[in-house]
Amino acid sequence: MIGGVFDGHPWTQEASIDVEDGAHPASRALTPSWNLLEEYYQFRNFSRDRVRVLMTLDTRSVDPHGNGVNRTDEDFALAWVRDYGEGRVFYTALGHFEQTWRDPRFQNVITNALLWITGLAEGDASIAARGPIEAALPEVLAPGAALEIYGTNLTTGSSLASDSLDWKYRLAGTRVRVNGNAAPLYYASPTQLNVQVPVDLAPGTLAEVSLTIGEKIFALGQVPVVAAAPVIRGVISELGFLQIYATGLGAVDTPVATGERALEDRFVRTLETPRVRVGGRDATVQFSGLAPGWVALYQVNAMLPPGLAEGDVEIELEISGRTARFAWARE
Repeated sequence: MIGGVFDGHPWTQEASIDVEDGAHPASRALTPSWNLLEEYYQFRNFSRDRVRVLMTLDTRSVDPHGNGVNRTDEDFALAWVRDYGEGRVFYTALGHFEQTWRDPRFQNVITNALLWITGLAEGDASIAARGPIEAALPEVLAPGAALEIYGTNLTTGSSLASDSLDWKYRLAGTRVRVNGNAAPLYYASPTQLNVQVPVDLAPGTLAEVSLTIGEKIFALGQVPVVAAAPVIRGVISELGFLQIYATGLGAVDTPVATGERALEDRFVRTLETPRVRVGGRDATVQFSGLAPGWVALYQVNAMLPPGLAEGDVEIELEISGRTARFAWARE
């Protein structure tokens, strides 16, 4: 009835808990993750084909291969729900210490779980689609770029977003791996993943991309790595200057680790200065680098060519032989 059997508690420590279902009343207040000092369980005779997982252990916050760890898939569910006959089941492996029960966050979990199992709150307990998945990869990858992967069944069923300045390495039960290394995610839904490409990819190589959805691994294929693959995200104009916000502009003079925010106390410039054209005319680039304080976002500042008429004009940003275009409505 519960959905799993206790199989040891390898960790007693403070660790991070990933919320996998951000819509269920028992877990939605804690999205996308929360930290807790607890005794963390693992389970046998457990299958995601029988339960809907609400929360899982973030294995980046523990040693997933330490003494007493029996699971090899790094999938350690900590709370789940299921329908059973005409009733409802909620289970959580949390709650070993008095301080846990005094924690308002855990009290919120238990209160809303009770409301759900008694039918006073609505929440989905259906088993999420388990595949087959479809995923369309981009033609190329640029180190440090933010990109989208579109498809079907890309999460365990729910949709979640990270804080824009603190990207998570698992969202809605999904990890993206590039060459075996987890890549940070900004957004995950069954049809779209927003992910940052690792900054240490070497141009001229092939990157192996895979998804881990729940405990299942799906190899998506190999993608060529290039020095830059620009995409313009947005444009701001003021007093004759243009600020272009983009991704995929490649290497910078002060490397920033994958998933980390760009430095705010100094400029981090791209190694190559892009060429910018506005309405077919060259604009003088004054700065090209990471947008201070943001993850995977670049900023290019340029002077607008004089005499531009109002109306729709095309902005072109070219770097390393690749060009991004953006339709800009100039007022």
